Amino acid sequence: ASSIIQKIRSQSSGTGQLPSGTTSIAVKFQRAFEGSPLDDVIVLGTSMGGRATLSLQVKRTFTFGDNELFYEVMAQCWETYKNAESQDRFGVAIATTTSRFEQAGRNVLAWARQSANFTDFFRRIETKKLASDGMRTFLKVIRDGLDSSAGVAVDNEVVWKFLRHFV
Repeated sequence: ASSIIQKIRSQSSGTGQLPSGTTSIAVKFQRAFEGSPLDDVIVLGTSMGGRATLSLQVKRTFTFGDNELFYEVMAQCWETYKNAESQDRFGVAIATTTSRFEQAGRNVLAWARQSANFTDFFRRIETKKLASDGMRTFLKVIRDGLDSSAGVAVDNEVVWKFLRHFV
């Protein structure tokens, strides 16, 4: 846990970050009793744009896809998303990852944050030779998790907004 906190506080890539220009002011652990769905690590921050919260589940290993743990974490992320402020981030911090899938996921999340709107984002993702098959696979896996968590098929705008918060 200390290495994850160190990465978050230093804003190094790969673990999940508060938005650029945000200073972490407090770190909390195990906050389910306060109603935090993602409760392993919560980093509170502040910036010129206001407050920001980074909420993470920490897992030694984690597989994105059709498995019980994935759906459990996606449900926690969905609950967190429903109450997220504009600068909040949430997700899963993973000690051991699959580098190819992880890189595709990072690219999808970066593109979601860099896209002006959901139409732009999905047009880029769907363009062959611009986005990789790995990126499209990552997006499908996340969408399946969101559909399961929401109990209905979520639309493209909601997926895009969710991804802008997801780390």
